[in-house]
Amino acid sequence: MLPPLCCNIGSVVLPEGSAWWETRETLETMDVSQNELISLPDELGTLEDLQQLDATNNRLRVLPPVLAELPALKKLMLAHNQLTQLPELGAFNLPPLVQLVASHNALTAVPPSFAGLIYLVELDLSHNRLGTLPSGLGGMRALKTLMLAKNELIELPADLVQSPPPLVSLDASENRLRRLRLSVPSLRTLLLANNRLESLELQGCAGLQELSAPFNIFGVLPSGMPYLAQLATVDLSSNKLTEVEQLSACASLTRLDLSCNELREVPPLLGNLSLNKLALSGNPLRTMPSAVLNGPTPKLLAHLRGKIVDTSPQWDGDMRGQMAPMQIDRSLGALGDENRPAQTPHQQHRQQHQHQHQQVMPYAAQQQQHPQATMQQQYLQQQQEMLHYGGGAAYSAGGGGGGFGRMAPPRGADCRASERGFDALYNRPPSQPTSERASSSRTSSRGPSPALQRPAQLQPPPAPPPSRPTHSVSASAPFQTETNSRPAPPASALDGLYSHVVKEGTELKVDGLKLTALPSGGYPETLHTILAASNQLRALPDGLSGLIPGLRCLDVSKNALSLLPFDLGGCPELQAVRVAHNQLRDLGFVGVVLSSLTELNADRNVLVEVPAALWLCPRLRTVSLCANKLTAASLHMPGGGAAAPLEYLDLGENRLGALPPLALFPRLREVHVQQNGIRELPVEHLMPLQKLQTLDISCNDVTMLPAELALLPVLQNLTIVGNAIRSIPQNVQQRGATAVLDLLKKRLPG
Repeated sequence: MLPPLCCNIGSVVLPEGSAWWETRETLETMDVSQNELISLPDELGTLEDLQQLDATNNRLRVLPPVLAELPALKKLMLAHNQLTQLPELGAFNLPPLVQLVASHNALTAVPPSFAGLIYLVELDLSHNRLGTLPSGLGGMRALKTLMLAKNELIELPADLVQSPPPLVSLDASENRLRRLRLSVPSLRTLLLANNRLESLELQGCAGLQELSAPFNIFGVLPSGMPYLAQLATVDLSSNKLTEVEQLSACASLTRLDLSCNELREVPPLLGNLSLNKLALSGNPLRTMPSAVLNGPTPKLLAHLRGKIVDTSPQWDGDMRGQMAPMQIDRSLGALGDENRPAQTPHQQHRQQHQHQHQQVMPYAAQQQQHPQATMQQQYLQQQQEMLHYGGGAAYSAGGGGGGFGRMAPPRGADCRASERGFDALYNRPPSQPTSERASSSRTSSRGPSPALQRPAQLQPPPAPPPSRPTHSVSASAPFQTETNSRPAPPASALDGLYSHVVKEGTELKVDGLKLTALPSGGYPETLHTILAASNQLRALPDGLSGLIPGLRCLDVSKNALSLLPFDLGGCPELQAVRVAHNQLRDLGFVGVVLSSLTELNADRNVLVEVPAALWLCPRLRTVSLCANKLTAASLHMPGGGAAAPLEYLDLGENRLGALPPLALFPRLREVHVQQNGIRELPVEHLMPLQKLQTLDISCNDVTMLPAELALLPVLQNLTIVGNAIRSIPQNVQQRGATAVLDLLKKRLPG
């Protein structure tokens, strides 16, 4: 509780001999931060001259309503408390706040009166539990900085989007936004990481300079990007982008991160941009050498520039870029023209598609007019369909240059053999030799029969199947493994996914099939691995330990799971669980010590606590819990005794606030605790880690490095960027971990 004199400074009796001329009878600034206050007194309402109140890092649950009546209050700091609501600030345009920071609380709503804060320049409501924002925020005509990160927002208020204040910076990272349309000409920085965004419209954001929207589900680029003339930094990593051609028009780009998308090709014109950084790793770019893809940006840009095709004329009479597509004569008489250019596979497929919709001439009439051309036409149609079905062996080596060569049409017995093969390909009854069909058509006195009018060979072939997918999902497909063939299972087995059981029935591989559920039965007894990442799963089958008692590895990363079955921990041989990029709030399946578990990856979920039993698993080597909502207390690490033989631990991008007791795991080789608000590095937590090779403490609040770090014998990679470590000169930090450790070694006592 605050002393009463704090609110009545004019009644304080000064000691004799004090410099009374240096005192004031009115209080303008009050700093009560870093205490354990649970409330503030109502007497604050008497401080009519109070301009700044800092109550951060206390235990405040509620604020006195008189705060809304202070006529001079301009700066109110309330971060890191336990507030669930705010007073009616803004009523009658009081107080005249310029800055309001209420981050890291438990706010679930914002009073509608906030629209009356017409002088507010900065509003920080990040790290709360806000599900909605009140309308009227668009009326804050002075608001320039709005921070809403790490809440539960599904959308932004309509007036904030349609009639926005003059925002310069907007941070709405780590919410639940799906669609967003912004038209804020003054906006310079837009941060939207870790949402569920499918579409983003930026046509009205002409002044945008930085866009950061990784870890969303964009399938296409945000609209309007080619018109953002000042856009310099773009981070669209970890999305689902398949095409980025429009980025070639963003001439001001200097940093571009497109890693971990679904790009199969990169537009060569990106090589013309003045990029300092271009990240493309994690994309299925099979045509780009890995040395180029993972190399320095200048080398990557040079590679792209080398692929630019110049379509401008290079000499007199050059028609480059002006020639119309070649017209192919498809008449029967042209089939024997040896000077006719060979058709490309695309042209052959288009000709076949047109042929399926043509009116077929009576077969007898075709035989009378072009008996030899008919055989040629049948053979050509056969080769085209073999091409579509992957019959590449039918093409001769005469094509050269990676293309397809021409083949002379068969004659005589060869043609009849081809016709028989063609019938077999489509499961048709054997065809009659061409000469016999022609003879029958000439000697028949009843005219052509229906069979002769449209014989089986000239029936329009069935529609070509779509390109073969990576995995077939046919329910009737036989059970094919990589090393053997087995009889076809019942149609209901594994709900039609039986053909995805590979490696002699030990592995179910259904990655990226957009499944919404896994089968509820029919699993082979030999199955021990399920690979079902990148689907749309919302739940796993109940009784999983009974369905697959021998389960060893479960990978359901990049789905929409909010809960794992508790009986998953009942699988006695379970070794690896990979559930990254879901919506999990707990790991309830680790209710007891799992004797076989060696790996757990639950990155990028919404975990708020970790079962204590996890740290006691006797074979656990790897734990990755990056980008969740964990605190040091919610890790529930044991106080001592036997612990898991961990070698890799990633707790980055959480809310730890302090370094966890790493000394419990002396076998650790790699530790990541970046972006956690850690302020110090206790020596007793680090010195037992004699096998530690990598330590990442970047982007924390560390101000001093203990010199004892230099005593760790194999520490090679030390990342400290983003901290306020003034004891290590910048020129030393820039030279890397070796230089930092050498400096620390010189500071060791003795």
